[in-house]
Amino acid sequence: MSTPESKSSGYDVIVVGAGPAGLSAAMNVANRKRSVAVFDALRPFSKTRRAPQIPNYPGFTFTTGEELADSFLEHLERFEVTLLKERVTRILPGEEELMLSTDRDNYHAQAIILAPGVYRGSTLEGEDDLVGMGVSYCVNCDGRLYAGREVAFISYAQEGEEEAAALAEDMGSQVKFIPLYEGAYELPAEVEVLPRQRPDRLYREGMKVHVVLPDRELVVDGVFIFRESVSPSTLVDGLEFEGRHIKVNRKMETGIPGIFAAGDSVGEPYQIAKAVGEGQVAALSAVRFARSREGGRPEEPHAITSEDRANLSRILAKLQEPVRLLHMTQLPDSEMTSLACHECEEARRLLSEFAGLSPKLELELLDFLQDHERAEDLGVERIPATLLGTEGEQYPRIRFYGVPAGYEFGAFLDDVMDLSRGELRLSEQTREGLSALTEPVHLEVLVTPTCPNCPGVVRLVHRFAMASPQVTADMIAATAFPEVAQRYQVSTVPTLVVNGQVAPPGPLSEERLLELIGKG
Repeated sequence: MSTPESKSSGYDVIVVGAGPAGLSAAMNVANRKRSVAVFDALRPFSKTRRAPQIPNYPGFTFTTGEELADSFLEHLERFEVTLLKERVTRILPGEEELMLSTDRDNYHAQAIILAPGVYRGSTLEGEDDLVGMGVSYCVNCDGRLYAGREVAFISYAQEGEEEAAALAEDMGSQVKFIPLYEGAYELPAEVEVLPRQRPDRLYREGMKVHVVLPDRELVVDGVFIFRESVSPSTLVDGLEFEGRHIKVNRKMETGIPGIFAAGDSVGEPYQIAKAVGEGQVAALSAVRFARSREGGRPEEPHAITSEDRANLSRILAKLQEPVRLLHMTQLPDSEMTSLACHECEEARRLLSEFAGLSPKLELELLDFLQDHERAEDLGVERIPATLLGTEGEQYPRIRFYGVPAGYEFGAFLDDVMDLSRGELRLSEQTREGLSALTEPVHLEVLVTPTCPNCPGVVRLVHRFAMASPQVTADMIAATAFPEVAQRYQVSTVPTLVVNGQVAPPGPLSEERLLELIGKG
């Protein structure tokens, strides 16, 4: 097996789960000379190892779970399969590739095989309603939102201690750790441990989340929950289920192109031999699917896939007037060593490829340090920053802070098209209200790339900026700029800020936004 140090950001196939089905799938993918990685937060074969005796696995006479696990891993080492101890938190299907997020990093693959075992857990009362509104399962994804703030960390396994420690030590959060398991706790001194306190329910009141315990009630800014296994329904939207099992056909295909499933997660009987066979079928189907994708996966993929480039070119062919993209960044030869911009390269590559798709897109790259006077004049305080405007517009008021990726790319594309066509797409009443503004208005929307409700709010505030020279509207990636999220005490996205004041949560319409501006 390959070590974590040898991991890549992309594979032909990614396998979720290091049980019999997952390791069988990985070996069969590797046997077809395709790159593959296995992700599991727990030790490989963790459940199988508990079996004192296995009498019915072919070729092994009355073996133990430990012996069978060791034999599997020895076999796996021959194929040099990358095995990563990372907990998968989210899978996003795409036209050409699939994106996978873990508690440590982000990856892409042409196909994904789900083999997490059967999910037997149950959520806490109120948990499902608060996901994305103060409840999170991923410190790597959302931890920065709670830097320096109070959080509760509910852990069903010892492995959660590492993430709780990261919140306390790396992000300065005040962590109250609630272990739902027995054993010694290895946590930093600043983490407050509350043993034997099983939560009854969670609920939200105002900007705080309440954790109801048997003898007290915690009031915190956010709650992180760590479980040994995560329900596949929370990993990827659109999966079909039959009871608690993932619905698949004979080829182990789910209803989502490129995503396959095998093992206990797809149904009974819960037998090792059955799981191994399904893992092989899923592997062969995944390899066949990966091969069918034209061109395969490049070692260094473009920021925009070839299929998306073709689609975008057709859309951008409808541009009418030129659109100016002013991008403030950290250029490769910049002397800005004390303020490293970790997202600047990704954002610059995305903008460069996008601008190359139409002659009516004018991209201007500015270095934040070398062009600091221009940055101050434009009011740009952080990078990467992308300002959209029309030709000749000196102070663009439609701004994206961070990488306009994920769901936000749709809002970015809509803004470009609206600017080019001069379309406002606002009611006459709203336009009249905006024309009456006499004081500057600053709108900020804090978002995350995986928030499906964020683009609608971003589009709306940007249309307000298009309609009135008094309005400046920013999209701000909350995880890229944790200091902004902390300033506004963000615990859910999208969060709207009007002239420095956080707006009350709730649905946002033209009328409601106009009302909030009037109050601001």
